[in-house]
This record gives sequence, structure tokens and C-alpha cells, in this order.
Amino acid sequence: MASHPKHAMNGNGHPGGGVLARLRYLLDHHQSAAKAIQTTLGLLDTDATTKKRQTSSPLLTQALRLDAVRRRGRPRKGTRAAFRAVKKYNKAAAMAKRKSTAAFLRLFSEKPRELPKGEDPHRIGVLVQHGYLKNTDDGLVRTDKPFTA
Repeated sequence: MASHPKHAMNGNGHPGGGVLARLRYLLDHHQSAAKAIQTTLGLLDTDATTKKRQTSSPLLTQALRLDAVRRRGRPRKGTRAAFRAVKKYNKAAAMAKRKSTAAFLRLFSEKPRELPKGEDPHRIGVLVQHGYLKNTDDGLVRTDKPFTA
């Protein structure tokens, strides 16, 4: 038997053996395809009922229950609860941070200075990167770029 109905044609592209032979071939081909689909459905149905029987095992039931309890302990990714956990913008805290930065920049406005003791060097790096301070041979110097607090 040919694998597909189009292969039942003769060399000229016409059905070999007439219309009746072509119809018989198509019927046979589609019946075998339907039988294959029915067999697959039967196997899937048998597999599903077997799984139902397996889940009724007391050991498996207990394991599934423990797993469900374990998963409830942590939030799922992408849930609304995860989005609610994001902190809102705090304007008062942002203004306090800007005032603190402005006061820190005033330390460098008069003459070049080294990094004050106890200061975070990363804080200086950000201010240099954004053009508020400049590294020179004498130390750090305040640039003319305005900082608004």
C-alpha cells in the first residue's frame, strides 16, 4: 500500500485503474489512518486510567500532599503578590538623600580634597561618573555642573 493517496496515480498524473480503483484506494488509505488514530486514542485513554489508579496509592497520595504543602510556602513567580511587594516611591526619602548629597558636594567646592574618612568610595564614583566631581592630581574637585536638591 502506498503511503499517501497521491501516490496511487499513474505516471501521467491520472488515477491508475480508473475512478473506482482510486476511490477504493482512498477509502483504504483513510480507514487505515482512522484506525491508527483510534489506536492512539485508546492507548492514551488506557494510560490516563492507569495514572488514576496509580494516584490512589496511599504512599503517592501522602507524597503529593507533602509536595503541595512545600509549594505553598513560597510565592509563585509572576503572581500579583510579587508585584505588590515592589516599594512605592517615597518622595520624602528621595529629597533627604538629595540634600545629603548636596551637603557632601559642598565639601569639595572650595579646594581639592581627598575622600573623607568613613565615606563609601562607590558614592564618589557615581558622582564622578555623572560629572559632579572630577579627579585631579590634588584630589577630588567640584565641577560647575549644578546639582539640584
